[in-house]
Amino acid sequence: MTFGNQTVTLVKRAPNTTADDLGTYPMVETEVNMPGCTHRPLRPEGLRGAGMARAEEEPELGVSVATVWWRTTVPIASYSPALRASVLGDDAQGIPRIKASDQLRYNNETFIIITEPEPHPDFAMTGFKLTLTSERQSIGS
Repeated sequence: MTFGNQTVTLVKRAPNTTADDLGTYPMVETEVNMPGCTHRPLRPEGLRGAGMARAEEEPELGVSVATVWWRTTVPIASYSPALRASVLGDDAQGIPRIKASDQLRYNNETFIIITEPEPHPDFAMTGFKLTLTSERQSIGS
């Protein structure tokens, strides 16, 4: 079962296992395309920054502003086992689980996940769908 016709990309970051020339471990991005999603604004009327700056005001130079909170519903029950493991994480494969601070990309925009994933069980199965809350941020110029 799908909840929408949108494909949202989950972006996970983890330190590289190999150090670079300076001895640091750069972050590596892993992207997973999640089809059948619904990605929509949470509150279209509530355009406020999440404790940073109010979106109604023009942000100052370099100030980060959260313009809209977003909800993304992911139909994990309809995914193949491999795609489901990529989205949810599988400790045996070393794939990190979805966490706050991971990102979603949709329509050439980046959204930062701000809460832990919310699983929604169904009567027949434990992992029916998953809801992610994210925000789009912009920086004043």
